[in-house]
Amino acid sequence: MQIRALSCAIGLSVLVSVPVWAADPLVNCCATNETPPPPGKQNYSFRELRSPNTLGIYPGDFLHFGTYIRPNPRTGDDGPGTGPDDRTKVTVTQGGVVVELPYVDSPAAPDNYDSVIPFDENLTDAWAVMATNPYSSPSTLTGFSIPPVKRGSSIPASLGFAQNMSLSGVGTNVTFSFNPPQGSDHTQVGIRIWNLQQLNSAGKPTLLYVNNGLGKDATSHAPPMLLNSNNDTLQLNTKYAVAILLEKNDAFGPASRSRTFFQFTTSGTQETPPTVYLPIVDTNGVYSFIVTTETNQTYFIDPDPAIGYDYAISSGGANFASVVLPKAGDDRFDLYLFDGTKWVFQAVLASGVPYDFGGAGVPRFRISRIEPSAGLDPTNGTAFISGLTFVAGGFFTGSMTALTVDANLFDIDIKPDDKLNAINPNSKGDIPVAIISRMGFDATNDINIASLRFGRTGSENSLKSCSKRGEDVNGDRRKDLLCHFTTQVAGFLVGDSIGVLTGVLKDGSPFEGADTVRIVPKVH
Repeated sequence: MQIRALSCAIGLSVLVSVPVWAADPLVNCCATNETPPPPGKQNYSFRELRSPNTLGIYPGDFLHFGTYIRPNPRTGDDGPGTGPDDRTKVTVTQGGVVVELPYVDSPAAPDNYDSVIPFDENLTDAWAVMATNPYSSPSTLTGFSIPPVKRGSSIPASLGFAQNMSLSGVGTNVTFSFNPPQGSDHTQVGIRIWNLQQLNSAGKPTLLYVNNGLGKDATSHAPPMLLNSNNDTLQLNTKYAVAILLEKNDAFGPASRSRTFFQFTTSGTQETPPTVYLPIVDTNGVYSFIVTTETNQTYFIDPDPAIGYDYAISSGGANFASVVLPKAGDDRFDLYLFDGTKWVFQAVLASGVPYDFGGAGVPRFRISRIEPSAGLDPTNGTAFISGLTFVAGGFFTGSMTALTVDANLFDIDIKPDDKLNAINPNSKGDIPVAIISRMGFDATNDINIASLRFGRTGSENSLKSCSKRGEDVNGDRRKDLLCHFTTQVAGFLVGDSIGVLTGVLKDGSPFEGADTVRIVPKVH
């Protein structure tokens, strides 16, 4: 399109021809570009449940909806600029709520504008759609809508998470097995695999494999050797995420979907059990499991490794009956049980030897003393596979939380012989504090004693003395440093709940430690 414009140069009026940008007309099209679009494929809305994950995909219960509009950035004719008002813009409205739909920019759905918001039963009706583009004629497209999530007067129930997700096979020849939640009315099963170590141009893990056609009754799947048209394959010693999709479809399209994300690492060298249950991993490094259990049956679970783990059942779950640990480091591990206020050393465990907790079992326990020198990658999901049994059948929906090394944070035990750590700030005595040794750190030898400070902030110069010979205060066969600090100089006040110790190692590195306290001033 050309227009005539007046330009001035050196006092002369000149008529010039200037190009003016004109976009194609706005149109509501479909993902398959069929005309007319098939029912249920043009505009969509459904309920979606997502598990925690490390892919950057928000977890939770959501409303998911979208449409297909041209022109758009992938068609290359929607405008000359890059600003938010220079290209096609799509917004939807329902009950006074306005949501902008971002452009997806996916080769699989090149015209897709899509959004996800937290589930709200008051937003399950139809969304009115408005598309605008200042370079199209007309510049606004309205008169159509995204269908309601609500089916008649009924809101689709949330499909639950996939359960009993396990990995079997050797090397990259793997099979995933899983179960839908009991009573699930899904109509379709799908699977996705991402390479967590290979990032795409957006800095996200690369999606390698998509299969939406596993069938309604699928409970296992072995990915092909070639995962996609680029001939990508699974690689040994590589970290991956895998998602199981459960979807309920009807005549209007998808009504409800769940996506359960798990992590695994391929390995061709480590001896592993025939079947390993995979964790759901969140961004805080907590590993959660959804596994159906039976009494006296061992379940091998697959977390990421660190220097130790806290194992815990969920509320109402069956207690742990026993544990068996894999080979790592020197193949010896410290077991701690929780007495209600702190972790207490219980026993030394050897790899491959089951430990029976006895009686009614335990709801939580800690495994520590996995040497950092063992070189276990804290993001490798197959490096520390633990076998668990339970005192009763049901679901294991508990968690494992990794314990990692912090070179500047050490364990301390305030008043080792007092579970309450009771402190009277008016006392003219002193407060014993043990600095706990661990693998690679000898508290009796590595600390500059004169640098120690202890009190309500960790800056109080309250040191009185330290025992030169050391004492094993937690029963782990290592000598800990026991020091005494003047109570009144420590400066505790009514309401304080934490005592802080700071200091410097002999190599000049600063460190700190903290423990709970209970202030019990003397009543006059």
